[in-house]
Amino acid sequence: MWAREDAYSQTEHALDFGIKTYKYFTEYFATPDVVPKADHVAVPDFLAGAMENWGLVIYRETSLLYDKQVSSSHDKFTVTLIVAHEIAHTWFGNMVTMEWWDDLWLNEGFASLLMYLAMDHVYPTWNVFALQVVDLLSTMVKDALTTSHPVSSHIIDPDEIPQHFDSISYSKGMAILRMITGFAGADNFRDGIRRYVQKYKFKNARMSQLWDTLTESFNNTFDVARIMESWTCQMGYPLVTIEEGDGHFILHQTRFLLDQDIKKEHETNASAEYKWNIPFTYVTQRQSHKPKTVWLNFTSATIHEPNDKWILGNYEFIGYYKVMYSSQMWSLLAKQLLEDHTVFPEANRAVLIGDAFAFARANVLDYNVALNLTRYLSKEQSSIPWESFLHSIEFLKGMISYNAAYTQLQQYLKKLVAPVFEMVGTADKGELPEKYLRRVILSLACDVGVDKAVEYAKSMFANWMKHDARLPPDLSMVIYSVGIREGDSTEWDYVWNKKLSTTVASEENIMMESLVYTQKPSLLWRYIKWLLDPSKIKPQDVRVVIGYFSKTPLSRMVAVQFVMSQWDDLIAKFSNDQFILRDIIQEVTAFVNTEFNLEQFERIFAKNTPKVASKSVENALALIRANIGWMKTNYEKITTWLEHEKY
Repeated sequence: MWAREDAYSQTEHALDFGIKTYKYFTEYFATPDVVPKADHVAVPDFLAGAMENWGLVIYRETSLLYDKQVSSSHDKFTVTLIVAHEIAHTWFGNMVTMEWWDDLWLNEGFASLLMYLAMDHVYPTWNVFALQVVDLLSTMVKDALTTSHPVSSHIIDPDEIPQHFDSISYSKGMAILRMITGFAGADNFRDGIRRYVQKYKFKNARMSQLWDTLTESFNNTFDVARIMESWTCQMGYPLVTIEEGDGHFILHQTRFLLDQDIKKEHETNASAEYKWNIPFTYVTQRQSHKPKTVWLNFTSATIHEPNDKWILGNYEFIGYYKVMYSSQMWSLLAKQLLEDHTVFPEANRAVLIGDAFAFARANVLDYNVALNLTRYLSKEQSSIPWESFLHSIEFLKGMISYNAAYTQLQQYLKKLVAPVFEMVGTADKGELPEKYLRRVILSLACDVGVDKAVEYAKSMFANWMKHDARLPPDLSMVIYSVGIREGDSTEWDYVWNKKLSTTVASEENIMMESLVYTQKPSLLWRYIKWLLDPSKIKPQDVRVVIGYFSKTPLSRMVAVQFVMSQWDDLIAKFSNDQFILRDIIQEVTAFVNTEFNLEQFERIFAKNTPKVASKSVENALALIRANIGWMKTNYEKITTWLEHEKY
């Protein structure tokens, strides 16, 4: 491990975990790494998160360094995840490499799956496969747009390559590979991957060769190519609708799209009909811990179970699809959550909420149904459903943040979070899942104005400023942000100067994020203009900081105006880094929902957009149009529900 001399002690965690991970993968693949040594280097200014050069892996500092006195459990999780991902590339990416960029996802999807396997092996109490649910639900939002792309995409122009280093290749690639472990079994999957690596070691391989190897390894029990081509060669994913029949359930499939108007246009074109080979897993109320599987082989299927009680699809979220229930079934599931939510696994509680809000956003489910599911959260003590809810509600908050209903929504959130805050408190203790929950709950409690939470954060910030007192690592971000929000330029400048003096990269990032919570527009404008000044914000941090500006209504407003007024300057500055332009476009336009702003962005993008950002622009404009339609359809419904919930 290599790092700056004054930061070298922060490599201890990565070194300890890295040794265990090399050992784990050596046993998993039954093939050792062939290079005599592997150097892992933390670089102070590095644009990528990390790069898996064989024998010399390079990281930005936040991806490799961890200081247990300052860094949070989330920082530890991030370092662990990225180190595992880069080491996994030793076998998938380096030892065996895809033949062409069409199958980039083989490198990144496999490394993403393998990193979770290694983390689960070393830290079984972290429940890592449940923790990845929220990221995967976010990927499914992008994959529900017509501007998405298949996991395996035909690439001709080299300029297209960087645009495919996205969540479709990474997260969706991981998800569909994990689905194979679900229907074939984890041990069978491992044996097949061992055979593949040994067969194509030091060679280039195609996706079809992977499927053939797995089919052979599974003794032809599954025709893997036939199953998986529907998941890799067409974009999007299926919506499985469960319909109650006469003493049984009938499953139907269709492609899920966020914009249902576009879906109707596609349905008029027979060539645009999407079908999948779906291993549908489920449990029933009568046998809530005995999952079963039924296959939808490009068509419908029947489950011969009594339909007078609830059924829960996609058990443990092992499949890359969404499940739609009847109104009666949604009510039964909501009732179960209120009576005893622990009957459902954490992942499924998170997915029920995430899917319901996605369906409501797509106008295929009433927002009342989605919001009714959240009533049980006042008893929820797992961070995973809470994070899914907050991710789902983030869209809703972003849409209505400049309207009267925003205040009503904040009041409802306060009613949900206040009792959980009393249960979890602010003590700095517990394993990673408990610390995650405490951070999530304190953050929300401060955001919606739970007095006890806000006073705690304010007093801790004041004590830190006055006495340089050490803050609880997992709560420091919340404390900084409340101090900045409640203060003025004095507090803002103090945090900025502390950011300049710290030797811990993760602490520097936390401080940079907290600065966007100021309610002083002049400070936000000063901060965002520094994106163009490398003496203030390093090039590697531009993508990170622009993402921070999506955190509050005021910072989002400033970011939109900044991009509109500085678009030509941003292109001149960052045209050689397609990742920065992609993230700027994606982050700034995520909640834009007015015709006026759409016309402005259309004019700006039409006038000047480099080729490397063309896909990002296309996605952004499609999303803005969908946002405009959403406001017209849903704002009044949500206002009515929130009004009723006050009483």
